[in-house]
Amino acid sequence: MAVSVASLILAMRLSWNMFGKGENTRSVFLFAGYLFAPVLACLEAAQIGFVPLIGIVVFMVFETERPFLAGDALVLRFASRIYWYFSGWPFLFTC
Repeated sequence: MAVSVASLILAMRLSWNMFGKGENTRSVFLFAGYLFAPVLACLEAAQIGFVPLIGIVVFMVFETERPFLAGDALVLRFASRIYWYFSGWPFLFTC
């Protein structure tokens, strides 16, 4: 549960750094992100869905500046479910 909450907080802060436009909309962004119904359901059910989320967000942060580190972050996307690992392979061959 602590890993999920920490991943959610980190993902929200990194997303704000990427997409935030001004300080006046920060509270709306965080309010919508933390109180989104699937987020609360995932926390209540103690799912590990935020670990792949943090992998995708870290990939988007490091994509242009450090591509090798961005590729390493995608390993977190495959951390929770093995079938996600197999579903990601076709995207590697299309790029």
